[in-house]
Amino acid sequence: GGGGGGSVGGGLAVGYGHSSSSLSGDESKNPRGKKRRGGAGVGAGATTSLAWQLTVILAITTVALLAATLHYRSRFTHHHRHAHQQLSSHLTKLNEHESHRTAMEEQLDLKVKHVGFLEDRVAELQKELAVVQHQAKENEGRVQRREEALQGRMINMIGRVRMESHRATLDRFGPGPYQVEIQVELPADRINHPVVPPNPTLLVNLYHENMPHATHVFLEQVAHKLWDDCAFYVNAEHVFQTGPLDAITGESRLPQFVEKELDILSFQEYSMKHPHDLYTLGFTGRPAGPGFYINKEDNSRHNGPGG
Repeated sequence: GGGGGGSVGGGLAVGYGHSSSSLSGDESKNPRGKKRRGGAGVGAGATTSLAWQLTVILAITTVALLAATLHYRSRFTHHHRHAHQQLSSHLTKLNEHESHRTAMEEQLDLKVKHVGFLEDRVAELQKELAVVQHQAKENEGRVQRREEALQGRMINMIGRVRMESHRATLDRFGPGPYQVEIQVELPADRINHPVVPPNPTLLVNLYHENMPHATHVFLEQVAHKLWDDCAFYVNAEHVFQTGPLDAITGESRLPQFVEKELDILSFQEYSMKHPHDLYTLGFTGRPAGPGFYINKEDNSRHNGPGG
């Protein structure tokens, strides 16, 4: 390369020298002024060298541009891949959110449909309730009238039972007054009950005018000797109670009462004229019978109607 350059430079210098001297010498021989071929050859060599330099520069530039292009393409590809990954991740999240939103919308639609169904059902039930309430109001009057009729019939039946009991008492036991004597086998207790005599006798006065049914049932029990040899099995502070229990064997005597149809009263008979004062007698249970108790204190607050 260096030699070529020197040769070209020398050629140019020599050529120019020959060109000036030859031109002077030949001008007489070549009067028309024709140029020699030596000058043309020197110009072509210069043009080729310049073209080669331009080609090298172009090649270097091309390589540099190609390297820069590859570098920036690599960076672009890297950034593009990273951006694509981010976009893909974002799209995946968007798809997940969209799927979740779709699922929530479907659930919401189902809940809305269910709420609509419940509202329709509530409306139907309200209509049914209105019908039932209307029927209940219509039936309430009939039920009330029926209860009043039954109450009236019960009062009439009680009145008839009381009247028949009074009549049966008069027919069987005479006009009265009625008194029942109860002999009690009670061992003496001089320490706890010094004033109570052993084997006392209890006198029970019965008032059939005010309590005809209870009087009649009790007199019939005594007349059939159902209370003979029965035990007083409750001796509390407020009552002294007996019942259909054999004092010797401990067996129940209730079947004998049932056989005679004297086990219970037909209704709870009570008279305000004869409250449960001290030493009064009353039937146990509801409905009353067959047992009875003797009040050892004033029990009018606890026994009787509502007690």
